[in-house]
Formats: sequence, C-alpha cells, structure tokens
Amino acid sequence: MKRYVSAAVSFLFAVLLSAETNPVSVSNGSRQDGMYLIPQTVYVGDRGRLVLPLGAAFAEIEPAVISEAHLLPAAGNLIITRMEIEKRSGTPRLFVDFQAYAPGLLELPPLIIGVYEFTGLTVYISSILEAEGDRVLSAAAPALPVPGTMLLIYGSIIGIILFLLIVLLCVFRGIPYMKTLRNRRHRKHAIRILRRSLHKIRNSVAKNAMSGNDALAKASRSFRMFLCFFTRANCLSMVPKEFLSLTRMMNPAGLKGGEVYIFEHTETLYEIFRHCDDLRFGGSVYGTESVLQVLNDMNRFAAAFESSEKESVRRELPLSSYPEASS
Repeated sequence: MKRYVSAAVSFLFAVLLSAETNPVSVSNGSRQDGMYLIPQTVYVGDRGRLVLPLGAAFAEIEPAVISEAHLLPAAGNLIITRMEIEKRSGTPRLFVDFQAYAPGLLELPPLIIGVYEFTGLTVYISSILEAEGDRVLSAAAPALPVPGTMLLIYGSIIGIILFLLIVLLCVFRGIPYMKTLRNRRHRKHAIRILRRSLHKIRNSVAKNAMSGNDALAKASRSFRMFLCFFTRANCLSMVPKEFLSLTRMMNPAGLKGGEVYIFEHTETLYEIFRHCDDLRFGGSVYGTESVLQVLNDMNRFAAAFESSEKESVRRELPLSSYPEASS
C-alpha cells in the first residue's frame, strides 16, 4: 500500500514540474481584441511597436524585458529588436518592437517570454509606393537661386527706377535749361559780332583805310542785322522813320532783357539811322568826326543793350514791370 502511495505522489510531482518548465502557448485567437500598432501605419523599413493587451488571464505574469539579440526570435522579412511585459497600468501588456523589410501582412515568429509563448501574431506593413487617396509624386522643387540673385534683381530694379527719374528730370528740367543756355549764348554772340564789327570799322576809318560812305554803309547793315535778330522784324529795308513804329512789329508778350531796351528806345534808333542816311545821301561833305560820331552812337546803344541783357539775366525781371511793354 505504501508503495502505491509513493508512486502516486511521484507522478503528481512530475506533472507539476512539467507545468513549470514547459511554456504556456497562447494562440492567435486569444489576443485579437485591443491589439494595435504604434504608429498606426508602419511603412517598409520603419520601426514600429506592437501592443497586445493580455487581459485578466495573465494577472499573475511577471514584468520582463528581453533585448538581447540571441534571445530574440528572427524571421526573413521582419526583425524583432525588443520584447517587454509591462504591468504599470495594472493590466499586463505585451510590447514587441520590430522593423519590417517587406510590405503586406507579415506574421511574427513565436514569441517566448518566460513560460509563455505567443504565436499567430500578424502586422500589416504599408508600402510607400501604395496609392492612398490618389497619392502622386509631387512636382520637382524649383531650382535654388544663386547667392546674391535677389540683391542683383532688386539692385537692377532700383537702378532702372533711378535712370527713369533722371531721364524725366532731364526732359522736364534739363532740356528747357539747356535751351535757355543755348539761347543766351546766341544772344551774347549777336552782341559780340556787332561790337566787333563796329570796332573794326572805327579802326579802318581812323586809319583812312575806308571811305566814310563805305564805313557808314557797313555799320548801318551790321546794326540793322543786329536789330533783326532781336526784334524778328525786317529792319534791313526800313527807312529811319519806320523805326518809330518798330514797337508795333514786336510782340510785347515775348520781350525780355535787351529787347525791352529796344522797345523803349525806338526814337534813339530813328535818330541814329536818320543821321547816318543824312551823311550818306545828303550830298554834303562830312569829315571823319561825323562818321565816328555815328559809330559812337551805335556803340553806346549796343553797350546799353548789353547792360540791360545782363541785368535781365541776373534778376529775371518779369515783363509786367515795364509799363510801356504791357500797354
């Protein structure tokens, strides 16, 4: 009888020992509910984590971490890098860190942690090339600008704007100013020609190198051409008395500088040309002094004209300051 009791006790002890050394297999059907991936979509080559809540049936399971390569299972297209049993939240969970290298539904190799073996676990690996919502490759990125391009562009724009401003300034201010300078130069040249001509005639008369009639004829012509330039009237064919009406031939609105002096001294012009014609066509004998007097009168008129011209340029007097011109 004792022998039978000893045999029964030995058999029971062997059964208990076998239960402690052989892993408890957990099939696919016991872990469907609640399993998820982190991240939710795992692409080929990315690292992911499988989270499997174990439920109340595993309340006695002890926390464990397996990260040694030789203790981790391996598969062809999937590498498991870490396994962990975690109970911090009270409910035990299985963490499986993995990295897959093929798309589609992949089955994890059997996972052995302590006395427990988890089989039939699967994960879905997405491909980057899969169409998801008509996903298409984006257009090529534009070429990067060369360093300094924006500075060159903005500098060019500023340069063009400055150039246009200078052009506009020249058109509205520069061109009228240049015309004014050219007009003044022409007026000075006309005065200089008259003074030079009178000076040459005077020297010829003083040296008896020119007759009185020739001297008076040349002086009268030079003086008349001088008046034609400033009055815009045909003074070459006018008789002395017509110079008294010269004011009606001139445009008062356009008078300036020395032209105002001509406008105000038409009687002086009449006296100069009457004296000149009396000597030339009077038939009387006249001497050098008479010729020089006519030349002096013309020279004085030219000098007074030039002085009035300079005063006008210096002060820029308006035409309304001359009552005779505005009448």
